[in-house]
Parts: sequence; C-alpha cells; structure tokens
Amino acid sequence: GFSRTVDYTMRVGRGRVLVVDDDGAGNFQRFTFDELSEMGANPDMWTNSLDGTISTHELSEYQGVIWVCGNETANTLIEEDRTALTAYLNGGGKLLLSGQGVRNDLSGNAFFNDYLHSATDADAGGDRVVRGAVGNTLFSDLNLLLQGGSCANNGTIGPDKILATNGGTAAFEYTTVGGTGAVMYDGTYKTIFFAFSLEAACGLAGTNH
Repeated sequence: GFSRTVDYTMRVGRGRVLVVDDDGAGNFQRFTFDELSEMGANPDMWTNSLDGTISTHELSEYQGVIWVCGNETANTLIEEDRTALTAYLNGGGKLLLSGQGVRNDLSGNAFFNDYLHSATDADAGGDRVVRGAVGNTLFSDLNLLLQGGSCANNGTIGPDKILATNGGTAAFEYTTVGGTGAVMYDGTYKTIFFAFSLEAACGLAGTNH
C-alpha cells in the first residue's frame, strides 16, 4: 500500500494579540495583521462591520489589542467601544490605537484625555516623516516614512498633531511641521495612540520595514 507522512503546524486556542478592523470599507488592517503573522505572533482578527461591537470579555482574552481606524474620521470609537476598552484597560490591558481621524472625532471625549492621555493640537499638514520623540528611549532611533509602495500609502491624507497629557509622554514627532504624532502611557495599563496611520509607515532608505 501507499503511505505518506505530512508535517503540519496547528494552532490551538486563541492568539496573544487581537487586531480590530475598524476602518470602515478600508482594508488597512491587513498590513498590521500580515506583519504580525510573519513575525509568528499568530494574531486574531475582529472586524467591527461583520462581528459587531466587541465586548470587554472578548478583549480580555488577549494580552494586547491593536485597533486600526485607517482614514476614518467619524465613529472611530463609538460609545460601546470606549466602554469595553475602558474596562479592558482598567484590568491591566494593552492597547495600540492608530488612526489619522481619531483626534478630530474624539478630542472632546473623556476617553481621549483619560485613557489615550492625549489632548488635541492641530493638523500635521501632510508631513511625510516622523521620528522617535526626543528623550523617548523606546523609539528615539526610529525614523518612519508615511508614504511608500510596500506600505498602505495613505499616511499623508490627514495626519494629526496631539499633546501628551495626564501622565502620557510623546512617542513620535513630526520632522517638518514639528509637534507630537504619537503618545504613550505606561501605568497600570499601557496605551500608545498614533495620530497618523501606522500602516503607512515604512522605514527610510536603507532601513527595514
């Protein structure tokens, strides 16, 4: 008879990281999801337009959540989303939020100040390059180009400037117009909010994506 041995890998259970697709009709979350998959992080995906509003229980199954808003300028984090995220973060969660319309949509909301530790500043005027903020030991050696063929190429549509507040610290800054492009908070929970589209960020010439 014929026999053949086939080796395969099967993942059991959930991934450690959840990517939330909240960019409307866009498909920008694929850049984050694919990159994490290539790194072996085995992420899971939640698509708001298909799966509905996510619950705190669902979020709490993950060590970290990456929430992608892409180019959306309205309903970026609706009230139900903010309620679920508030409870998740109060439980020690970790959130990365990216979107170049979030500031305009949420700047008057308590979640923006209290959990994203950000305050509104201004538009970034199409600045194409961000770098790690001066004094930020995690990102100070990074330079990112918000335009490039191997990335989402949506980074200059409407990047925003924000201010760090309530214990937040600047993570990235714009190189041409100045001002903060991302704010991080490291306390009982951890957040980093990119006021530009992170999926558009490629390394500068001579660096890796």
